[in-house]
Amino acid sequence: MNGKNPLHQLLDQLTAQGTHIINLVDSNFHDNGLVPDPDLLAREAASYFTHRRYNPDPRGSIEARRAIARFYAREGITLHPDRILITASSSESYTLLFTQLADPGDRLLLPLPGYPLFEELASFAGLEPDYYPLEPDRGFRPNLSVLESLIQPTTRFILLISPNNPTGAVLGRRDLEDILELGKEYGIMIIFDEVFSSFLYGDSNACDPPSPGEPLPDPTLPSLPRPLSLDTPVPSFTINGISKLCASPDLKLSWLVVHTGGTAPAEPPQPPGTPTPKPTQGYPEDTPLRQDDFLPLDQILQRLETANDVYLNCSSLSQALLPGLLAQVHQDGGITHRIVRLLQQNRETLLTTPGIDSLLPHQPQGGIHCILAVPACQGDDEGLALDILSTLGILVHPGYLYGIDDYPALVITLLKDPAVFKPAIESLVSYLRTLGDANK
Repeated sequence: MNGKNPLHQLLDQLTAQGTHIINLVDSNFHDNGLVPDPDLLAREAASYFTHRRYNPDPRGSIEARRAIARFYAREGITLHPDRILITASSSESYTLLFTQLADPGDRLLLPLPGYPLFEELASFAGLEPDYYPLEPDRGFRPNLSVLESLIQPTTRFILLISPNNPTGAVLGRRDLEDILELGKEYGIMIIFDEVFSSFLYGDSNACDPPSPGEPLPDPTLPSLPRPLSLDTPVPSFTINGISKLCASPDLKLSWLVVHTGGTAPAEPPQPPGTPTPKPTQGYPEDTPLRQDDFLPLDQILQRLETANDVYLNCSSLSQALLPGLLAQVHQDGGITHRIVRLLQQNRETLLTTPGIDSLLPHQPQGGIHCILAVPACQGDDEGLALDILSTLGILVHPGYLYGIDDYPALVITLLKDPAVFKPAIESLVSYLRTLGDANK
């Protein structure tokens, strides 16, 4: 039995026939020629193997966690390494939260449109998803009153993704503060997913509309309001990793930061030779979780640490490579800057393509994806994607894959060689405009 959807069945057929396909959905960094400096990785790996010694810590190696703390310190955020747990993937981080801090049958609020992964992770943990809409006329940002109306007595988590996948919207500081207050009022934990947080465009710090009388922000200075810089009145969690940040999904390293009641003070400077702190011992009590009675911070950390200790999935080699990888994130010419420049160039191409205005419900502010709305189209978006693939040889995703069902939509990636992206997007937009004119 062929489990592939019609779009990928057609893709296989055309590929077998030798048809040249332009893939505008492939978000694999390596397939698009984006890899970290191999010399950097070779040096770090050589040092690891020279001094190789297995010394597992259920939170992750102290050197790796200190490197993460330094990464945030570059943005003025103080973070104690003891608030960090290293995992093998963001999916594993979610699984720790869902299984250790919620009970089967509890609910979580997910953004829609959204990436079709979280439902599966919730299902594995026995949680039930509800969806809050991200509306184009609001810049794909949450409507607080609608979000509040969806809260149920068993709602345990609200998930926020910024920059969002696939909308490209970036949440402003007031968005984050308002939702944290909502969590405080209803006793709900907040999860912040910022895996695309370093992929911002020039106007990303304009995500907070100015209040009357406030000066407009400088649109040339991209910035991201990070939840770690805010006081968090409820247990909150930030998820990030090197899969996107350093174009290293194969190294399988993510991290989970626990923050509540303000940011923890930075770790005091450690003199050379300071021994690694011993991990917390013992299993936490199996205390039933109630919405109006959060576990204390130390018990939250202990539950997560104990579960992480069961698997110890993240390899010691990847953790040894982490300090070098994170050190290049803020360096001009490093892999992160190369990705950002490519994305910015393709975004500029997208925004200046003739006819794009009628197809773009919101200009992406960050991330690697973009939504094209095609209101003039007759029929469903899957049929449209099939027509585009068979007629133009361009692979795009229908919007329904991301939960878009209010209007026909297509999703594309900006992570593409600019020499390939420019003619492909021009051809795609021209085709959609012609189709729209024919359907008037």
